[in-house]
Amino acid sequence: MRGLKELLVDRTSISRFHFQKDSMTMLKTLSACECKNLTELSDQLPYLKSLKYLALDGTGIVTLGESIGSLEKLKTLSLKECKGLSNLPDDIGKLRSLQFLDLTDTPIRELPSVKNLKDMKVLKMRGTSIREFPGDILNLKKLEEIDFTSCRSLAGKIPDDIGRLSSLAILKLSNTRISGQLPPSISRLSRLREIHISGC
Repeated sequence: MRGLKELLVDRTSISRFHFQKDSMTMLKTLSACECKNLTELSDQLPYLKSLKYLALDGTGIVTLGESIGSLEKLKTLSLKECKGLSNLPDDIGKLRSLQFLDLTDTPIRELPSVKNLKDMKVLKMRGTSIREFPGDILNLKKLEEIDFTSCRSLAGKIPDDIGRLSSLAILKLSNTRISGQLPPSISRLSRLREIHISGC
């Protein structure tokens, strides 16, 4: 199976992955969405040296484990509706190739440091338990979309220096507790197309 590039096990009863060294070095896509029995990731993730896409939406995952940081080529990490996942490991900050992170409808309250994720383009945290605007994301110059819709615990104001996000095109904050006026620096966002603040 050394030449395997895609592994799709969505909606199966799989409870754990077992990867052998040098057996999955070409794997680029791994999808295990709606695998309710899957509660943790293998500590053998470092063997997946070519992995670019990892989707675990709706699984029983409760922890990602520190080995997630070994996926140096990972571009997409989707964890939508992982109801048991309340924390992300600090090693998320090592995913320097990551472009798309989706944490929609998880109970996550805060992000670990993401300041080194310089390639990040999309951050989706709709319906999470996040409490404040993560200051670290202001370092992500390639970030195009931020979605905090329906984050009911998200309070405070939009950061004054949000104008640093020179690539930002979409900012979604509807149905949060964000308050105050739009900061003047937002006028510097020449690529901004959408601002959603309904219900704030």
